[in-house]
Amino acid sequence: MNRHRLPRILHGEDEAIFDVLPDSVLANFGSSASENAVLWNVVYQLAQPTISFRDLLALPYLWGTASRGEDDLAPYYWGFDVRGVRLTRLDDELLTMDGPGPKTEVDLFLVGAQNLILLEVKNQSAPGQCSRWLGNRCPEVHAPGGPECLYWDRSPGFQDLLTFSKPALGDDVKGLPPCARHYQLARTLLLAHRMGQRLDLQPSVWMVVPRRRWRSLARSWRAFADGVTDSDLWRRLRVLSWEALQSLHAPEPTA
Repeated sequence: MNRHRLPRILHGEDEAIFDVLPDSVLANFGSSASENAVLWNVVYQLAQPTISFRDLLALPYLWGTASRGEDDLAPYYWGFDVRGVRLTRLDDELLTMDGPGPKTEVDLFLVGAQNLILLEVKNQSAPGQCSRWLGNRCPEVHAPGGPECLYWDRSPGFQDLLTFSKPALGDDVKGLPPCARHYQLARTLLLAHRMGQRLDLQPSVWMVVPRRRWRSLARSWRAFADGVTDSDLWRRLRVLSWEALQSLHAPEPTA
């Protein structure tokens, strides 16, 4: 039995996942702008036990290309299924990609027999930027001579998937370099690529936002998408609205 009693949970509050989620994820459920609560309340009802890839692709999208596909996608919320089971090989890949420090956290993984979708969901916030750059701690610019940024130092890394230039000491950088500005999405893209290789699945990166907020986020998303070098991966980028996702209905249970 789940020992947590979280606010703003409409369904599934007794699922075992709530006994294994990190405190950082659980704490967000208490926020009035909780993205985690929106994610759970919308997707949990749709994924009983899976979501149709075909139905998702048929939804109107805010950004993307027309696409078709067939698959049944199982949800892993913050890397766990509803039973509290961790997505296979995820922790191994996070340790390889992120090293011993803080790990890349993805809101939702949808895993099928052929496809792997990593979704970043937003409510009132925007995709995160690099805290090390913002804190003047970039290992490439502000602290040269020490360990390099893992996302540039290892392969596959940013340099294999994006046209972004690696910042270097002496660069005349006005504002944030692209890798810092699009840090969260770039790391999500990198993890999708690497997990796709590990699991032999076709990776995609999607974002879900309120329709009213798309205008304020569109320019930054397009700048990120324009930097993706692999044309097939670029075609698998997509932005959905919460309103479109909520238009799906879970199938009625059969006797």
